[in-house]
Amino acid sequence: MMIAVDENGKEYIAIESQKQDLLICPACCEPVILKTGKQKIAHFAHQSRKNCLGFSEGETSEHLQLKTTLFEWCRTWLKDVTVQLEENLPSLNQRPDILCGNLAIEIQCSMLSYKSVQERTKGYLMNGYRVWWILGSSFFRKDSLRSSDKYFCMYNEERGVHVWKLDLDQKKCYLFHHIKESVMGVLTFEQMSWAFFSHMLVDLLEVNLEKMK
Repeated sequence: MMIAVDENGKEYIAIESQKQDLLICPACCEPVILKTGKQKIAHFAHQSRKNCLGFSEGETSEHLQLKTTLFEWCRTWLKDVTVQLEENLPSLNQRPDILCGNLAIEIQCSMLSYKSVQERTKGYLMNGYRVWWILGSSFFRKDSLRSSDKYFCMYNEERGVHVWKLDLDQKKCYLFHHIKESVMGVLTFEQMSWAFFSHMLVDLLEVNLEKMK
């Protein structure tokens, strides 16, 4: 997890914290420690292995880094919209990776069932949020369209069937659009890409800023 709080409820972000800070998990209120190293970006972990229903200890290095990158990307460009990391939404029992106003950004780096994707998406929409699913390296390999890729595909008239993906190595955000699969399983698509921090992230999704507030 990327956030923790002190005894007064003040929020701390892992990449901006010091190891001497005495902090707790905002979900279960158990003590956490700041972990830093070469394998994973700075993040918080519970001192004990007691299960916490609010946060998972199993986030991959890719997920932690992409979450931090997108948070900084949104915070850099969005000055008039509140940008929050792992914000708790009690009405949904959900913590989106990043919340920009009423836009929930979910970064998916591991497999998730179709039922879970549908339930989360429906929950966001029913509570007045938009949701943007954006994928990590294990999804959409370009040679075939797996069921797990299809769960996150979106559609509109301008882009047809499309999906979003982040590439840490290239430091780029990709849009694969007008995706088509023949009866023989041959995949065709068009693609666009943007370097991290080069554009306002929500502009790529064509979100109206005024409707986000």
